[in-house]
Amino acid sequence: MAIMKPQSRGPHILRRWQLRCAVCLLWIALTVTPALPRTDVRADGILGLPKATATSDPLRQKKVRLGEKLFFDARLSADGSVSCATCHSPEKEFTDRRRTAVGIAELRGTRNTPSLLNVVYATSLFWDGRADSLESQALEPFFNPREHGLASPRELLQRIEADREYVTAFRDAFGSRETPVTGANVAAALAAYQRTLVDGNSAFDRFQFGGEQTVLSAAARRGYNVFVGLGQCAACHTVSRDHALFTDNQFHAIGFRAMGDEMRGAIERIRRTAPEHVRNLVSADRGVAALGRFVVTRKIEDLGKFRTPSLRNVALTAPYMHDGGIETLEEAVEHELYYRGHTNGSPIVLTPQERDDLVTFLQSLTGARADMQRRVQAGLANTQRRER
Repeated sequence: MAIMKPQSRGPHILRRWQLRCAVCLLWIALTVTPALPRTDVRADGILGLPKATATSDPLRQKKVRLGEKLFFDARLSADGSVSCATCHSPEKEFTDRRRTAVGIAELRGTRNTPSLLNVVYATSLFWDGRADSLESQALEPFFNPREHGLASPRELLQRIEADREYVTAFRDAFGSRETPVTGANVAAALAAYQRTLVDGNSAFDRFQFGGEQTVLSAAARRGYNVFVGLGQCAACHTVSRDHALFTDNQFHAIGFRAMGDEMRGAIERIRRTAPEHVRNLVSADRGVAALGRFVVTRKIEDLGKFRTPSLRNVALTAPYMHDGGIETLEEAVEHELYYRGHTNGSPIVLTPQERDDLVTFLQSLTGARADMQRRVQAGLANTQRRER
């Protein structure tokens, strides 16, 4: 009697294996290895971004790799639960998609986590602009009680020095025979890594700067006309002749309330707090956080002003505003239009079609890196569904 062979599952298994391999390779390209050439400031040849500046630092690549390791190391937090990537996740366009940041022991802050993509172009950091460089902001989260929660710079350095691989990596990156693990070097390594986090080449970039006339939908083109015209969006979210940062790196008040007892109380709490502790007060006190740029300058004209965020990848980085108080892109557009008209003393009135077109345009600002990340996640989700 002939023995029937079971039907081979080889082709199905092979296709599944090939899909998994492809997804894994894309995942590694996005989250482990740099996706773009590195320079001192930014990557060259990326549509929509300013041209690259060359570097003369022969150890830059080693600093970048060291900074990447530090960025993802949760051991550098009080309870071992938080790394820089906890709030600035590569899978979420280097933000966390939460209303406000969450640190050790599930402690919640007062401000929304901005994306680090293209942070190299920022002329100031944090929503209130209290840091003027990536180096000057790099260490602050480690000592914030609601973020990494370390007690002191000494504790941070001790944790790093306890790892022999770190000590060797610092010595290689900074070329020092003496103890190379210093606060300044930690900040420099983290800043070097963050400067590589760039994203452009969106559909809008290919249309506007690459001459691809068919890549942008008719609705998105109409939306761009609203953006630079009647909507007055480009006044703050700037577009230049050969690139677009979609931010003026300035500070503006959107929806700021009039002075009241609550605000006076917040100002008084600042005045009673030692200057070196004000930054921690900002992350713990919503009233103080709402004062914005005033916390830094103490100028009355800066009450409620916040740094203009870039609109790149804005369709993927909800919720919005400094406090994460607006959940959808459509609501954000409504909010901005209302308060821009209010500030200018002349309402901005758009038709429903114009509003929809404006949202469609904003969706076209998703960069190639973020778009590939989204596709990877979709591929993983589809694979998981088929295997169930």
